[in-house]
Amino acid sequence: MLSGADVSVHQGHIQWDAFAPQLDFVFIRATYGPAAVDRKLAYNRAEAARRGLIRGYYHYALPGLDPLEQAQKVCSVVGALEPGELDLVLDLEETQHERDEGHRWTQDDTLALQEWTRRFVGEVKARYPGRSVILYTRHNFWHQYLGGSAELVDCPLWIANYTYGSDPVTARPPANPKAWAAWAQKKPLKAWDPWAAWSFWQISARAVMPGVTANTVDANLFNGTRGDLLRLARLEAGPPAKGPQPTADALCLEPPSQADDPYVVGPEVRLTDPGPSAEGAAAFFAAADVSTRTAAPVAHAEITPALDGTGLEALPPRAPDAMTGTQFHERARGLSLSAREELFVDEVLRGNVPSFLRRFHHVTVEAPDGKQGVVSVCADYLAVGSDIDFLRMPLTGVTAQRVADACGCVLPTKKLVKDIYAASRKQTAIPFPPEDGTRMATMERFLEHHLAIEQRRVGELGELLAGHKKDVVVTNRLRHHPRRLAIYGFHRADGEPWQPLDTSLDRRLPHEDTYVDYSHGARLIGGLMALGPEPRRVLDVLLDPALCDLLSDEGVLGAPRYEVRAFG
Repeated sequence: MLSGADVSVHQGHIQWDAFAPQLDFVFIRATYGPAAVDRKLAYNRAEAARRGLIRGYYHYALPGLDPLEQAQKVCSVVGALEPGELDLVLDLEETQHERDEGHRWTQDDTLALQEWTRRFVGEVKARYPGRSVILYTRHNFWHQYLGGSAELVDCPLWIANYTYGSDPVTARPPANPKAWAAWAQKKPLKAWDPWAAWSFWQISARAVMPGVTANTVDANLFNGTRGDLLRLARLEAGPPAKGPQPTADALCLEPPSQADDPYVVGPEVRLTDPGPSAEGAAAFFAAADVSTRTAAPVAHAEITPALDGTGLEALPPRAPDAMTGTQFHERARGLSLSAREELFVDEVLRGNVPSFLRRFHHVTVEAPDGKQGVVSVCADYLAVGSDIDFLRMPLTGVTAQRVADACGCVLPTKKLVKDIYAASRKQTAIPFPPEDGTRMATMERFLEHHLAIEQRRVGELGELLAGHKKDVVVTNRLRHHPRRLAIYGFHRADGEPWQPLDTSLDRRLPHEDTYVDYSHGARLIGGLMALGPEPRRVLDVLLDPALCDLLSDEGVLGAPRYEVRAFG
C-alpha cells in the first residue's frame, strides 16, 4: 500500500518541502458547493506538482443544491487534468436534508440522492472523456442514504473509516506514513458491498506531519502498487485499471461525520453556517468574499468581477437556447464594428462561450533571477457559441479589455504570450494574402480564418493552444501612446512570430485601439497568480519592481490596460 494525505485551507500554509517527501499522493480540496473555491487550491496544486506528487482534487458536495452547477464549477476551476493528476473526486458526506431538524428519511429521499449523484458524476465524465469520478463516502452514509446502490461501482471508491483502538476519534497514526498500512490493518476488516475492494482509504483525521502546523492531517492509503497509482494518474502506458486488486477487505466502522466542514471565505478561519439550506446557502454566497462568488444569470451585459483567477467561471452557465457560432456570425455580419462587439460582449457575459474556454491552464513563469510563479491561462482565444459550433472572435483592444475586466482577468504581456506559447500545444499561423483593409475586418473573413484554424488544428479543444492568432497585449508603449493597439504573436512553423512587438517607448504603435482584423485574438489571464505563500494580483505583480520581471520583459508595467470607452 502507498501513503497519502488530503488537505485544504484548514491545514493553513503547508511547508511542502517538509510535507511532500512523506507522501506518495495527495488529494487537494478544490471547491465547496456551487460557488466556493478553496483559497489554498492554487498554492497547494502548484507546490504538490513541483514536488512530483500524484495529485487529486475533490469537490465537497451540497446535495441540496444543483448537481450540474456544482459539477461544472469544479471542472472549470480544476481545468484540464494533466498526467500525474487523478480523476476528480466527489466528496459525498451530506444529504439534501443534512441540517433539517426533524426530517425523517424516506425512500423518495434515497431515490433523489441517487439521482443527484448520477447527474453529478455524468456531468464530470462528459467533461473529461475517458476519465471516471472517484467517490469519497462513508460506509454508513452509503447504505443508509443511498441504499447501497450498485450503479456507481465503476467509480473508484475512497472510503472514510477511522481505525485503530477503542477510540478512533483520538487515536493518531504513526508519524511515519510508511507505517500507516500496518497500523490500520490492526482493525478487524469487513467486505465493502457493492465494491469488491476500496481504492483509497481515509484511516484518520488526526495525523501529525512535518510541514503542517495549523492543524492535523487526514491520513490515507492507496490499495495497490506504485504502478497501479501511476496508471490511475495517466503516467504509465496501457488503460487505467478499473480499480486496484484488493489486498484487504474494506472496513465498516462508522467514523465521526465531517459534515460540519464550513464555508471558507476571507481569512483562513473556519466560518460555519448553522443551516445551509438552498436558500441560506444562496444568501451566504451572495454575501461572501468576492473570491468565492459566482455571478447569477444576468438580463443584460453587466457582471460583477470575480478576482479569483478562474476567469470565465464568473459567467453564468450557457443557456440551452443560446446562439451558436454560426448564428452569431449571421446576426453580426450586417452590424457596425461597435454594434457587433457590443453583441459579442452581451453574449459572453450571458455565458455563451464554449465550455473549454472555462478551463484555465496553469503556466509556470520565471524571472531572469530564477524566481517562479504560476499564472492561470484561458485555453484558447475568446469565442462565442457551443462546443461543436463556435466562432473565435477577433476584438478591438477596447472590447478585449472590457471582457477581461468583467471576468476578473487581465490581458497578456509580450512575455506572457511567449511563456504561453512555450507551454502550449503549438499551432502554426495561417496568414491570408494581403487585401483591402476593409475586408480583413469583416465577419466573413473572421469565419474563414476560424474554419481554417479548425481544419489545421493540432490537439484537442480544451488543451492549451497558442500560435494561431496575434494576441492583443499590454505594454508600456500604451502609456506613452494612449489609445493605440499592441499585438504580438501569430507563430510560424519555426516558432518565430509573424507579428513582432518592439517595446521601444519612442515608437508609435501603428493602429488605434479600435482597430481589428481576422488575425487578432484576445486571450484572458486569471486575475490572481500563485506566488509565495499567498495568491497575488497579477496587476500588483506588474507594478512591483522586485517581481514584475516574472510577467514583463519591459520592467514595471505602468499601463497594463486599455481605456474602456464607447466608440464607433
